[in-house]
Order: sequence, then C-alpha cells, then structure tokens
Amino acid sequence: MIDQTILQQILDKLEAFDRRLKKLESTSGGSVTQSESPVFQAKPVEAEPKEDSAVAPVATVQKQSNFSEVKIGKEWFNKIGALSIIIGIVLFIGYTFQYLGPVGKIAIGYLVALALFGSGWFLVKKYKSYADSLLAIGWAIAYFTTFATHYITASRIIENVNLNLFLLFIVSGGLAIFSYFYKSERFSVMAILLGAISAIISPTPFLSLIAILVLILYAVSLAIVKNWAVFGFSSAVVSYVTYFISLDRQGYFYSLGIFKLGAIFLTIYFLLFVIASLFMKPGMFKEDKYAASLISFNSFAFFMLFLSQLYHFYPEQDGIFTTIFGLALLLIALVNYLFFKEKKYIWSTYGWLGWGFLTLAIPLQLTGTWIAGVWLV
Repeated sequence: MIDQTILQQILDKLEAFDRRLKKLESTSGGSVTQSESPVFQAKPVEAEPKEDSAVAPVATVQKQSNFSEVKIGKEWFNKIGALSIIIGIVLFIGYTFQYLGPVGKIAIGYLVALALFGSGWFLVKKYKSYADSLLAIGWAIAYFTTFATHYITASRIIENVNLNLFLLFIVSGGLAIFSYFYKSERFSVMAILLGAISAIISPTPFLSLIAILVLILYAVSLAIVKNWAVFGFSSAVVSYVTYFISLDRQGYFYSLGIFKLGAIFLTIYFLLFVIASLFMKPGMFKEDKYAASLISFNSFAFFMLFLSQLYHFYPEQDGIFTTIFGLALLLIALVNYLFFKEKKYIWSTYGWLGWGFLTLAIPLQLTGTWIAGVWLV
C-alpha cells in the first residue's frame, strides 16, 4: 500500500512537471530555459510579433519566387520541349520521305505516333504535364497520317474518300474514348476539333450533318457526366462553326433542299445543348460563367444560322420565327425555374434572351432589319 502511494506521488509530480514544461514552451515561443521570471516571459512575447512581421515578407517573396519558377518550369519549358519534338519529327520525316514510297511514309507516321504514345504513357506518373504534350502530339500525328493516306498524293494509299473519312472518325473517336478514361478536358476538346475537321472535308452534306450530330452527342454526354462547362462551351462553338463551314464549302448552304434538312439538324443541335445546360451542376464562378456563355452562344448561333437561310426562302417569316424562338426560350426559363430554381444563372439567362428576342421580333416583322438592332438596344 505504501509503495503504491509513493508511486502515485511520483506520477503526480511528473504530470505537474510536464504541464509546467509545456506552459513554459508555449510562453517562451518554444525555447525552454531555467529562468521563470516575468522579465524572461515578457521579452519573447514582445519580440514575437516583430519577428513575424520581419519574416513574413521574406516568406511571401520566397513563395512568389518559387511559384514563378514552378510556373516557368511546368508551362514554358514544357511548350519549348513540345515544340522541339515537333520540329525534330518534321525534320526526320522530311529526311526519310525522300527515300520511301507511300506505304513507307505512312508506316513512319504511325511508328512515330506509337513512339510518342509509349513515351507519354511511361512519363505520365512523374512528368504529367510533359507527358500530356507527348500524347497530344502523338494523337495529332496519328490523325494527320490517316489524313495523308488519301488527301496527300505523295502518300496516297487509299483511293476511296469515304473509307478515309471512316478511318479519320475512328482516330478521333479513339481520342474521345481516351480522353474520357484519361479524365482530360483538353484532350476532349482536341477530339472535338479533329472530328470537326473530318466533318468539314466530307464531300456530302448529309454525312457532315451526321458527323456534327455525333460530335454534339459526345460533347453533351461528357459535359453532363464530367460537369465540364468549358468543354461544353467549346463544343458549341466548334459545332456551329463546323456546320457553317462544311455546308458553305460544299455550296449547299443556300439550297432549299439542304435548308430543310439542315433546319431539322440545326434544331436538334440547339436542343441538345439546351439539355446540357439544364443538367450541368452549378460549380465555381468560372464554371457558371462558361455555362451561361454556352446558353447565350447556343441561342445566338442557332438564331443567326437559321435566320440567314430563312431570308432566302421565306423572307416574310423572320418576325414570326423570332417570336416563336423568344417564346421557346421563355418556356425553357420557366421550366428551369420550376425544377432547378437554385440554378439562377441558367433560368435568368434564358429569360433575358427570351425577352430580347421577343422585343426583336416586333421591328423585324413590321419594319425590317435596318431598325431591329436599334430597337433591341
């Protein structure tokens, strides 16, 4: 019993000593001395703010310096390295092409693409930024090597243009699948761009319209699943520009038959991007800004492309079309307000656009286009 009492006293003293030690450490800023006088405790307390204020700017400058160095190392050196690789590949291919036939040239292109794929995949864990550049260059070389199998005479090994287009869509589709599993918004934008090139060079309008539809279905699905607002907006820009260039290049943009067919596809494009805007989740300010930009661009691009063709065949119906379109936007705003009230940036954007187009419809139908812009303002 006596031994236990003594042991308990020793433990109590150790605990008291430990508490006292911790108190001294917290009072003196981490340094423990033998003195416990008030003078000793006051000095570190007074000196501590001065020390922090003197060190803080140095730490801030050092942090900014390190940030700048990291930014230069990641971005500028990465771009310089990627440019060096592209120049080296171009020089290598240019040198070897003079000794090879069409099959050899195409084989060299695909071998270089595979080498870049392998290098990028090997470096992706440690040097992801540099690996992304290698992978992007690899996909670009694979696409344009496939392009060269028909459209470049010196390396033509495929005579059928439709077969070549099919292969081009396979390459861009492979990139689309890769970007989904790689979880890269930039690679997804690249896939859309490559697919748009295939749609533009297509010799038939119907195939171009189908290709654009496939691109938009992919873009809308991925934008909703991944909630990529920047990708959704970029896809809308690429899709409508592709629609205009492909039909205008083929000379069918003002054809009545193509207008009727194109009007159906154009309406489907518009509705698909509307669905994307409604089902995307609210995010940070940047994401909401791009989502609102998607809504605005989708509405204006659809209206301008549809109206520009409508003028040639039904010039008296422009005001009626604008009224119907404005009412449709207001209906979309109402539905979004009822079911997705928290997404204010969406239903308010559709609402303002709807009232704007309704306002535009009055002078457009009654007076003509010369005063429409002033009336809208």
